[in-house]
Amino acid sequence: MQGQGTTDELTTYDFVDPHVIEGINYYRLTQVDLNGKNTVVGTIALSYSSIAENLEVFPNPANESITVKFESESTEIGQLFVLDNSGRIIQSTDHPLKKGSNNLYVDVRHLKPGNYFIYLSISQRNTSARFIKK
Repeated sequence: MQGQGTTDELTTYDFVDPHVIEGINYYRLTQVDLNGKNTVVGTIALSYSSIAENLEVFPNPANESITVKFESESTEIGQLFVLDNSGRIIQSTDHPLKKGSNNLYVDVRHLKPGNYFIYLSISQRNTSARFIKK
């Protein structure tokens, strides 16, 4: 991801791993200076727990919109992300969820044809699914 250059301000970066697996995932954080010098900042371990084994995305492939169907364990706010194949966040929306079955509708007309991921985050638990934009 593109850096901010030299700054005295606190800078935060986000990345969503479209290939995360159940359990503990390890990430090496590397800083790359504008001159190309690499510095390993450290390694972190993050635990991933799927929230919806029955996550469905349809139609797949899609032209105009997709439906994301899943079960929620409680009433709360969920975050839905659309990611490209490199893990870059293309779209991010918050959705009020109800306990039980939920259907979220996502407009994909603005996406270029290709492979994408839906990434759903509820109470720091996550799940993802692939879809194709025609």
